[in-house]
Amino acid sequence: MSSVASSVDEYLVAKDFMEKTYDFKKARLVKSEGEKGWYIVFYVWDVQKNSLVRRRKYIPPTYKTNASKEAYAKDLIKKINLLLKEGYHIDRVKKMKETLSQEIEETRFLSIDEAVPRYINFCKNIAKNSEGEIEAKIIALSNFRRWIEQKRYMVFNIDDVTPVMARQYCDYLIEVKGNGSKTFNNTLGRLKHFFNIAKKRKWAANDNPFNDIERQPTEYGEKNIAYTNNQLQEIIPYIQETNPYLYNFICFIYYGLMRTTEIRRLRVGNIDLNKRLIRIYASQSKVKKYDILPISDALYSVIKSMEIEKYPSDYYLFSKEYKPSKVPLHEAWATQHFRKVKKHFNLNKNYSLYSFKHTAVCRWYEKEKDIVRIQRMCRHSSIEMTARYLKSLGLLTDQYKIETLPDL
Repeated sequence: MSSVASSVDEYLVAKDFMEKTYDFKKARLVKSEGEKGWYIVFYVWDVQKNSLVRRRKYIPPTYKTNASKEAYAKDLIKKINLLLKEGYHIDRVKKMKETLSQEIEETRFLSIDEAVPRYINFCKNIAKNSEGEIEAKIIALSNFRRWIEQKRYMVFNIDDVTPVMARQYCDYLIEVKGNGSKTFNNTLGRLKHFFNIAKKRKWAANDNPFNDIERQPTEYGEKNIAYTNNQLQEIIPYIQETNPYLYNFICFIYYGLMRTTEIRRLRVGNIDLNKRLIRIYASQSKVKKYDILPISDALYSVIKSMEIEKYPSDYYLFSKEYKPSKVPLHEAWATQHFRKVKKHFNLNKNYSLYSFKHTAVCRWYEKEKDIVRIQRMCRHSSIEMTARYLKSLGLLTDQYKIETLPDL
């Protein structure tokens, strides 16, 4: 809204603490048939003139239809009236830096069309989401907006989305689209995130309309099933022989309990072979926090074979060149190559690359029964989270055994 400054006096300033309340007249829409078209008019107090003065803000010509003009005006009127109520007024002596025009421009409420590109830019450049997650968020928002259009709801601004609409859409996903628990929960999480960011960035005034929608219960352990020892004895030699680079990648999953996205983001400089540590920075971690992982003997041998000391520290550890490079490994590379392994061994959809992490956790717990070490290595925020995770893998069953309970 860069044209606001041309129609609002540059000396409009905020009221100081304990200063008197200034008179004003609320903004309203005037559907003028004049050359400049519709405009918003409001009256604001002028300290030097000691009276109210009229100010106008014309609807930008980019808004062609009456419906879009009214929606734009509704948004702007709401914001102007809020600022006037807070004590904004004209004072040519103060010349405060923060003017009404700046406030309206920086914090005005956005339409859905304006907010979505800004949100995606935020996810790319600030939140540093992966390409896959960016695409998933775009799809989730597009599907929701398409549903709104099909229902013929009058939604222009973010604040036009109500909790009732949110509830209806979630019911539609489950009852009509037949979304499973995981798919539904992923969509719900992405929609909640969009409206949360909109609120924090002052693109919207209302609370998140999806706040009261609960996640669907899920049956853990159905996917990413851990491999048995017999399976590993067949699968690992096959991968080592047919695709050694994939084997190296899998070793970071198994021995480092790392996520595939984190491995793709690793750079040569993350590896400290002298101290036998992997440093994962917040920008590389899924949970956005700094962590340090120990390098086991087996993983140390794998890293040494990659000869990373020959490459600059800012090179990505894995790349399509099968060596450290300036360009990271493609997001789908590991999954695509592992698909050939699954086909060879006729593995069903419940087995994946991530199954190697679950395999490591299962084998480690069965051997050590040390939930604290597993929590630290998995980088869970609490023991309770690790307990839920182990339970989802079919572990912790020993806690229910009562054979050792003394008789009365």
